[in-house]
Amino acid sequence: YAPAAEDGGHRLDVSVPVLPAWVLGEAGLLQQAMADLIENALRHTPAGSRVAITVTSGAGVVRLTVADDGPGIPSGERSQALRRFYRLERSRTTEGNGLGL
Repeated sequence: YAPAAEDGGHRLDVSVPVLPAWVLGEAGLLQQAMADLIENALRHTPAGSRVAITVTSGAGVVRLTVADDGPGIPSGERSQALRRFYRLERSRTTEGNGLGL
């Protein structure tokens, strides 16, 4: 995603452990979930924003975090944001169907 981040004027920071972090699951679905999170961050943050991808592991748990310093979800829409097909008002004119998260 580095070229896409650069094209959009974003800074992409990636932090992963030195040793592999193993996850049991269907590889294609895990890849799609990660792609959705990263693409949403790149799509919905203004140019100049930082997108940080972090993988941590320990005590039998692997955690992937995708964080950005964009505007976030307005407080009045947070309770609705996890509904299937819901689109934030400011995102209604962008590509997609509201299925990513």
